[in-house]
Amino acid sequence: MKNYYNFQESEYEISYEPYLYDKGDTLTYIILGIALIIGGFILAVLKIYEEAVFVGYIIGGLLLIMGLYRWFVKSKTRLVFDKQNDAVFKISPMGKTKLIALSNVYNIITVSENMSFSYELTSRSKPSAKSIPITSFITGRRQKRPEIIFLEDTIIPAVREMIHLSK
Repeated sequence: MKNYYNFQESEYEISYEPYLYDKGDTLTYIILGIALIIGGFILAVLKIYEEAVFVGYIIGGLLLIMGLYRWFVKSKTRLVFDKQNDAVFKISPMGKTKLIALSNVYNIITVSENMSFSYELTSRSKPSAKSIPITSFITGRRQKRPEIIFLEDTIIPAVREMIHLSK
């Protein structure tokens, strides 16, 4: 089976890139942002709908920034489950952050939202607190997307085993 998410597993560490397959949405944000900025510029030059020009610039700029962030930062983010340091780390071009101690992970849950789902970690000390996402939101059917099959059959069980969670 092909290795998706740049998954790596060793005796003391599991790591993967949870947002690797989000680039399609990212490109849409960038294209829409550029289109709105160009559209606003054209409307400004033609002096049509002068009030809408600023709205086009603002919305286009925000979409462009969000798309560039997702392209250059989020898609290069890596989650590391490290037994030796008893921690889950998020490593991105912005730096390394400790998300939670492995010994404090209570469960891996599935969160459904608008015909999509994601996997998240819950904390043992604060089970009602906000959970920590370990995958992006996934849409589509499992049977048609091999990366979803790999995630559910390889990555999630390996993480569960490392943290000693029952299925």
